[in-house]
Amino acid sequence: MINNQFSIANGTFWALGGSFSSGISQFRFGASNIRVTANPNSNNFIGGAYYNNFFYVFGGNNGATVADCYKYDLYNNIWSTIASLPAARAQLSVAAALNGKIYAMGGEDSVGTTVNTVYEYDPVGNSWVTKTATMPANIEESQAAIDPNTGIIYISGGFDGGLGAGTAALYSYMPDTDTWSTLASMPISGTASCASAILNGYLYTMGGAFGGSRLNSVCEYNIATNTWKRKKNMLALKQAHTAVSARNRIYTFGGDNGGTGSTDVYYYNQENDTWFKDTPNLAVATNLPTSAYAPYPRV
Repeated sequence: MINNQFSIANGTFWALGGSFSSGISQFRFGASNIRVTANPNSNNFIGGAYYNNFFYVFGGNNGATVADCYKYDLYNNIWSTIASLPAARAQLSVAAALNGKIYAMGGEDSVGTTVNTVYEYDPVGNSWVTKTATMPANIEESQAAIDPNTGIIYISGGFDGGLGAGTAALYSYMPDTDTWSTLASMPISGTASCASAILNGYLYTMGGAFGGSRLNSVCEYNIATNTWKRKKNMLALKQAHTAVSARNRIYTFGGDNGGTGSTDVYYYNQENDTWFKDTPNLAVATNLPTSAYAPYPRV
């Protein structure tokens, strides 16, 4: 996704990068949160995903958009350089699929153009393939969410390379057949720099920005019926944040507080459509994080 990315594993969320943070932080339930390590290149606008005990980081911008890629060993606190993206990308959507591959979709190229390319990374072979099917539209600044039951990847909202206001579009990608579908649009005008996560057969797209204003809207997509509903708003206006589903809840982390990074952590209770502020806060303020939930916390 964007500046930062987050992950959760075995009771621990992992937050990576961002405008105000160049390292990885842990969010541990009921415990003090810590900053673990520094990102080797301090890139912003990265894309990232957790797979098989490693956090993978793709692209980003450190004054120029780059193709650099790294993986972080959660067990041993070690960064390694891996094969670079086929082309420089920032603000891309990334998801680890059920087929053991990681997909880097859309984003912004080295001259600032929003693109629709799809790259597939093989963690075993440390190699990239450019997929034949491209996204139905040029999209950046949208967090990818994967359905754990079907393996389908969903991309909702984001900048579509148009007027910069944000789109209400929803697209799905099936990695095994390399096919994209255009689904029902969100019941709002649009959103970019939003957070998304899937829980119990529903996709939630939360916050973001539209027309220069931050949002607190929450839209729920029923995957089975291809229909949307508005749900209870977030407790704060949020853009450039990230979300994960864990413990039968959806958690959001960090984000833009009107020009500064945030340490905020919130969670959503799906059963009663209610938001709560969680504690403790993140150890480091972050804006546009990338996220994941990893299976073995490093303490």
